Amino acid sequence: MKKTSIILLTLSLTILSISSQVTTAHTSTIGTSTGSFRFFWFNTTVEITVDDPSLFDKPLPPGKPTEVNVTVKFKFDTPLLFPKFLIGTKLGKWIMFRDFNANMDAEINLKAVSTQNWCKVKLEQDKVKIKNMSTEFKEVKTKLEITIDKGTIALSKSMIKLQGNFTSKEKWGLQESGDSKEFPVTAGYDGTIAYTVENHTVKIPPLKTTNIPINITNKGNGNTSVKLDVSTEIENWSISFNQTEIILGLDETKTVYLNVTPNVKDFDNETIEIKLLPMLTEDTSLQGETVMFSLKLVNDGSLKETRGLQVDTTILTALIVILIVVLILIILLKRKKQ
Repeated sequence: MKKTSIILLTLSLTILSISSQVTTAHTSTIGTSTGSFRFFWFNTTVEITVDDPSLFDKPLPPGKPTEVNVTVKFKFDTPLLFPKFLIGTKLGKWIMFRDFNANMDAEINLKAVSTQNWCKVKLEQDKVKIKNMSTEFKEVKTKLEITIDKGTIALSKSMIKLQGNFTSKEKWGLQESGDSKEFPVTAGYDGTIAYTVENHTVKIPPLKTTNIPINITNKGNGNTSVKLDVSTEIENWSISFNQTEIILGLDETKTVYLNVTPNVKDFDNETIEIKLLPMLTEDTSLQGETVMFSLKLVNDGSLKETRGLQVDTTILTALIVILIVVLILIILLKRKKQ
């Protein structure tokens, strides 16, 4: 009997001593099937991180969902010098700190918000469960989906706030806790451009310059610089644009001219490749997809027709000369006879 009393007294003094040392600890009474007992409130910690923060260092593509892996961690902390061996210890009809003897799961409520309407955020789960919580961090994975509206102006800015909160069940005696992180989001560049030409097959004369108009339209989400280039070289031909670069505002169309001069009297039909490279004017490192198309250059035959006409004239001239000579001879012969 004395031994039992001493044990009880020792345990009581230990708990009182720890309670007086830890200012963050509180006490609460819970009911059980065997009666009531008092125990500490334990501090808890929630941590939220993204697996690859570098995703937010560069603009996100508009109109295309970007997935971000999110890690949620949770643990509870026992007060300083807490006698952990007492957890679940049976003392008579009482079970010390009964709730911690069970395999408890912590439920973390998640929320993601964006400061701009054009930046849509969606969590794979709005609640995650940490199984068998302990004094060591345990974690669970989930995903955050970020979508930038397609019409958003390039380099627009927003902030995403990711929150996680733990709410203790009434009987657990665990302090509520939470964590929040903010991440900057920049809208990416959609460098879509379109071109139109009157015809992809163009008849051109030899030894003359032909100006071929090409219309280029900015259909992207920012002011766009377009570099123009001819990737095909033809010997003895002069091929160039009147401008090697143009700047287009939103939905703006401009016309450039491809100047083609075949410096030969006769040539076979040729095909040339045109390249259009769109870039964001404010940051030329952000580029759209290169647009490539071909033009077929066909000899219009004008020089051949001229040469044909020259041959016919020469023959006609020769015939006339011969005819004149014959007439002269006839006249001379007639005079001799007279």
